[in-house]
Amino acid sequence: MELISVFDEEGKPTGRSVPRGSKDEVFAPNEHIGVSIIFIENNSGEFLIQKTSKERGGLFSSTGGHIDKDEKPKDVIVREVKEELGIDIKKNEIEELGFRLLDFPIRFLYYLKKDIDIKNTKIQKSEVESVHYMSEMEVKSLIYNGYMNKGHALLFREIMKYKYNINTFNDVYLKYKEKYEVNLVDENTFTIKINGKKNVYRITVYVDSIYIEKKKTILKKELWLKIDYHSHLMDDEYSNEYFSDTCDKIDNMINNFKEKWWYHHI
Repeated sequence: MELISVFDEEGKPTGRSVPRGSKDEVFAPNEHIGVSIIFIENNSGEFLIQKTSKERGGLFSSTGGHIDKDEKPKDVIVREVKEELGIDIKKNEIEELGFRLLDFPIRFLYYLKKDIDIKNTKIQKSEVESVHYMSEMEVKSLIYNGYMNKGHALLFREIMKYKYNINTFNDVYLKYKEKYEVNLVDENTFTIKINGKKNVYRITVYVDSIYIEKKKTILKKELWLKIDYHSHLMDDEYSNEYFSDTCDKIDNMINNFKEKWWYHHI
């Protein structure tokens, strides 16, 4: 019988363990099963994402697993990467990003920046169907369309917050400046030009709202027609969480107007 550790709300083991998958266990309000998850990013900014086997639900996820009895969260990462991908990584390579209590499991989050050749992976067929490198936008497309494991989707957002350290409106601007045709209008406004499958769109981002416009040519005159509007006003001061939400809204809009069916070919 496989036993997994129980943790308290401060991320400390309680000394209690329960059978994995048991539906009969009763947990105190401050008790949580523990899970460790790592996101691996290569030097091209792509993330190592796996498609789970049909027996495991067939969704996309990163790599990780439950914390066994008497096992340390970081040790789980080394073990799971070896078991699921056949890759050896060292604990001193891994960055620890603390834990998150997003729902019942307590999730210990890790990050690794390393070029891993997919050709060298040896996937655990009972757990993993296939492995792919995906860009940030491709991962967010999976999340937007409901093709990614919920817990891993929530943690990917935490990885984005860590990676970009988004605390100000200028941080939001700098994130998109590196990837798209971006025009800075003033300190509180910038535009992003998006080439969709059939049309050209312009997203105008203000500090408190976002407009989406579609390019249209009438009698050789270029016009921009407003097709959507999102307000994200806040009553209190702007925060890291606020600007992360702004990025999420922008990414969802971009996903709406770019080609979204690439994952059918995976």
